[in-house]
Amino acid sequence: MLAVVVGTVWLLGGPEALRSGARVALVLAPYFLMAFAAVLIVRSALPKGAALGPLVLLAGGGLWALAGQGGLSDVWQSRVAPLAVIALGTLIALSRSGGVADDVVIPIRRYGSLFVPAHAKLLPAEDGVRRIVVRAIFGSLRVDLSEAVFPQDEEARGVLYADVTVLFGRVEFVLGDDCAVVVDQQIQTFGTSLAERVPVFRNYAAYDNQTSPTPNRRLVISLVGAGGAVALDPV
Repeated sequence: MLAVVVGTVWLLGGPEALRSGARVALVLAPYFLMAFAAVLIVRSALPKGAALGPLVLLAGGGLWALAGQGGLSDVWQSRVAPLAVIALGTLIALSRSGGVADDVVIPIRRYGSLFVPAHAKLLPAEDGVRRIVVRAIFGSLRVDLSEAVFPQDEEARGVLYADVTVLFGRVEFVLGDDCAVVVDQQIQTFGTSLAERVPVFRNYAAYDNQTSPTPNRRLVISLVGAGGAVALDPV
């Protein structure tokens, strides 16, 4: 790729353009090396799906510092930066579409993470909760359901529903013993991985056809995501 770029600049601009580009590259090289080192550190320190948020903040802070020093062109300051802010705001606003409307009359708990890591726990006293809405936007969220009491009435039958939205973030569920996971058939994801360390059924038919004893608790997940990861862990 580097050879292609160098050859293209050489062909279109001649030797002078090549020398000018080399001078610019030498000036910017230390910053690229520091940025690359930061990316490697973040990737090694954070689990999959939790690294992009810090990287976005790092890049945003670096661009802000460059703008303050006059290192960004007018095009970047007047066009690229505003469009990036608009795109980020649009992503965050659209992420609410994966949740449940506020006028639905069922006990709901909402948990979210925006850039900053967050932790949530559904307590045994909250035994009336039937659905949780979880969002991780460029951040990581750990939801502890190990002590949660799933609804046991005739309508619910030990089922807790989870509407999960992941946009370049990470959601980790801690489920406890005797809990199966069923992924809703209407799953819309792009580049979102599902890390399984508990029994997971990809649809209702697979769950109904299982030969092993039926677990007392079942988490039914509807997942909407782009990038990131969802982890399902035992205690």
